Amino acid sequence: METDTDRLAYMETFGETIRTNRGDFLAIFDNEGAEIEIDNARVRSTAPQITARSYDLTRCEIDKRGALLDICGAAYAVRELVPDGTGITVVILDEV
Repeated sequence: METDTDRLAYMETFGETIRTNRGDFLAIFDNEGAEIEIDNARVRSTAPQITARSYDLTRCEIDKRGALLDICGAAYAVRELVPDGTGITVVILDEV
């Protein structure tokens, strides 16, 4: 079973630093969009998104639409949070 330590190691290996006014965290940034599951339906998103530990999002108070993130010097706002129930959340973004 995957632990939070495992998820952190994964982010340290593949993630990049996401900056917020409440602190920084590691996440995997995908500017190409991806297929995600919402309410048992597969949906293709073309919006930029990050995949992050749910713990880090809570710690940095990234819990609502409109929260601002700095990713590689570009500003993004949270459009939607999609937790997967295992401690990982996909965050759909809008460029600001």
